[in-house]
Amino acid sequence: MVSFTRLYIPVLLLFTVSCLKAQNRSSGYRQELSAGLQLPVSNFNETHLMGAGVQYAITNHRFGITAPKKHIGWVGSVGVDYYIGRKDKEAGHSFKNGNYLHSRLSGGIIVNPSVQTQVSLQAGPGWGIYQGTHAITLCSVLNGTYYINEQWCIAARLMMIKEKGAQILWTPGISLCRTL
Repeated sequence: MVSFTRLYIPVLLLFTVSCLKAQNRSSGYRQELSAGLQLPVSNFNETHLMGAGVQYAITNHRFGITAPKKHIGWVGSVGVDYYIGRKDKEAGHSFKNGNYLHSRLSGGIIVNPSVQTQVSLQAGPGWGIYQGTHAITLCSVLNGTYYINEQWCIAARLMMIKEKGAQILWTPGISLCRTL
C-alpha cells in the first residue's frame, strides 16, 4: 500500500499542475454548471406543473467571455430534471399525476456568435422514471447563453424528450450558470 501511494501521489500532483497551466494558457473555461426552472408546454403541461433541473457541461475552453479560434466546437453534458405532477379531476374523482424524473447524457455542437454569447445544440439518450415505470428516451437540448461576467451567465433552454409510444414532451426553461 505504501509503494502504491508513493507512486501515484507525484503523478497526481503533476497532472493537477499541468491542468492548471493549460487553463491559464487558453482563454475561456472548460466546464459549466447550471441550475434552472422549466415550464412544460403542450400536452406535458396538462399533466405536470413545472420542473427544475441541473446540468454539467464540458467543452474545449468555450465557456465564459471568450473569442475561440474555431467557429464551431464540441460540447458534452449530463443533466437531471424533475417535474412536479398536476392535480387533476376526471369523472368526479380527484387524483394527482405522478412526478417525472428524467436524466440525460448529451453531446453536440457549440458556437460562440460573440464574446458574450453562445448557442449549443445537443442530443443523446435519456432515462425517464414515471410512477415506477422506467423508459429509455431520446432527448435534445437547444441552449442560448449570455455571459453577465467571466463566470456567471443566464441561459434560455428548449428541451425535447421523446419516449417510445408517447408524444413528444417540450419544456422551455431558464437557467443560471457558473463556469468552473
